[in-house]
This record gives sequence, C-alpha cells and structure tokens, in this order.
Amino acid sequence: MNPKIWGIVLAAGFSRRMGTAKMLLPFKEKSIFRHVIDHGLHSQLYGISAVVNADIPELIKEASAVGGIHTILNDRSSNEMSQSMKKGLQSVPEDADAAMFLLGDQPLVTADDINIVIREYYSQKTRPLIVQASYENQKGHPVLFSRSLFPPLMMVTGDEGGRSVIQQYQQQVYYATMQKKLAPDIDTKADYQALLGEEV
Repeated sequence: MNPKIWGIVLAAGFSRRMGTAKMLLPFKEKSIFRHVIDHGLHSQLYGISAVVNADIPELIKEASAVGGIHTILNDRSSNEMSQSMKKGLQSVPEDADAAMFLLGDQPLVTADDINIVIREYYSQKTRPLIVQASYENQKGHPVLFSRSLFPPLMMVTGDEGGRSVIQQYQQQVYYATMQKKLAPDIDTKADYQALLGEEV
C-alpha cells in the first residue's frame, strides 16, 4: 500500500466561549495545535495542509515553525468552517486519492488513529466514498473523503463542515472502529481541564 491521502487540519483558532486562541493552549509541553500537526506528520498521510485563522499571528507562527506542512491563511475561518474546508481542499495535490480532515483542537487523535482510517479506506474491495472514525459507536474525526466528493464539499456553506455531504452519502460511509473513547473538542474551559487530566 502506498497511501496518497492528504491531511487537512482545520484550525479556526479562537473560541468565543473561552476567550482565547484555544489551539495555542499548552498540553504536554506543546500547544494543542502542535500535537495535532505532529500526529499527522508521524502518520501515513501523504502530506498536510493547515488552514489557520489569519487574525491570530501566534497561530500562524506556530504553523509556520513546523517543517513539512503547507500553511494556508483564512481571514474568514473564525466564523465559517466551510471556508476553511474549501481552502484546504484547494491545496490537495492532483495525484492524491482522498483528503482527510483533522480538527486542530483534538490532540488526542493520534497517528495510529489516522492510520486506521487510511488502512480501512484501502483495504475495502470497493473503496468507500467516506471513511469516518467511530468511537464506541460515536462518530467522530478523522473523516476521509474520496476525491470524487470534492465537488459537493466545495458547495458546502456556513459552519457545518462536511456534515451535509456525509448525510447525503450516508449509505456509502464506512466506519473505522477505534478501540477507545471519542476524543472531545476543546470548546470550553471545562473541556480544557478535562484534557489536562489526560497528562496524569
């Protein structure tokens, strides 16, 4: 297997509820965002693009400091996930088979998790249009979309990401089973405190 799956890290960066650039918060001696990037770099992904909020210089600096990724600025990323998603898709090389979306505030999604989704995509007799991680029957990230779904993904609007495309093609979604609990988003101070509990 010579996987050609391009990773897209969506990093809007600012949480209104937390009042801070949450992806820059520290976790195990690195920023949350840096953990996500590092997991991607240590996986079987073909390459990585990070779509970051153009209004947060520290986040841009953090992304630019990492070798081997493409940093894309999005001046609308703070209020529209779909815009970040589209910018990421535009960066995918023509020879990539699919794109995988990772969330910049999920540092507990590991390289092994990413590789499981990639392996399941290539191991099916007929490659599925979508492979989504499933944690104890809870759907989560990473989510892989075949190149054939890039056109409908480019039509998505608002802050829903690829949810409507998954619903539209739900009969052709393959779920990759993860032997762990769902990795939560870091949207509140309580979420962050729970994440820090993972350091122990």
